[in-house]
Amino acid sequence: MLKIDLKINWSQFEVIIESLQAMEQVQIKTSDQRFVRSILSKTSVKLKKQHVGGQLLSEQKKKAVKINLEYHEAVALNGILYVYSHLVNDTYKKNALLIITNELTEKIA
Repeated sequence: MLKIDLKINWSQFEVIIESLQAMEQVQIKTSDQRFVRSILSKTSVKLKKQHVGGQLLSEQKKKAVKINLEYHEAVALNGILYVYSHLVNDTYKKNALLIITNELTEKIA
């Protein structure tokens, strides 16, 4: 299976975590949404564990965060982040999400 490596800064990583938490609150209406959520449920747990581990190390926040994703996880995450970027009002978060989705789109293509 194709692996996708994503390098981002700590604040962008926190925006991803926030997006995944928001996704968990959305009511599922279609089978496509159920499919995406099922893919991202394990990915979300993995990223949250990485986030908690990084919070414990203050020097981690100064380094780039490396996220390793399977191809299908990257595609699902890209879709969620793109949708969330249109819902969030904070300019920094919106820009961070668009930067991440652009990078993911390049690596997926």
